[in-house]
Amino acid sequence: MFILGCSDSKNESPVSYESGTLVIYKDTDHKTKYTAGNELYDRSKFTAAHRNITLGSRVTLTNLRNGKRTTVEINDRIDKDSDYIIKVSKAAAQELGLMFETDTTEVSLSITSA
Repeated sequence: MFILGCSDSKNESPVSYESGTLVIYKDTDHKTKYTAGNELYDRSKFTAAHRNITLGSRVTLTNLRNGKRTTVEINDRIDKDSDYIIKVSKAAAQELGLMFETDTTEVSLSITSA
């Protein structure tokens, strides 16, 4: 994991926060799992889980293998001991060029609003 820092100023452009491995929510979580933000997980929404970024924050993810980007809202948590830095919805994964729930990729993550 690589952490550069984060600015909370609304006037500054997003800064790189960290990079690492991304995974995708399982399809079995669709409409059955409640997130840490007390929302029913919906694979068609652009949402993600992170270990400590404030719930409700928006982050931009860049797939480091193909350059594709998407922005997601953090509405859930992942285990602090996870080997990955973020878990994204199926919609977000597809936007990044991933097709199957077993796909992973390396991404950079920038906080765009907190």
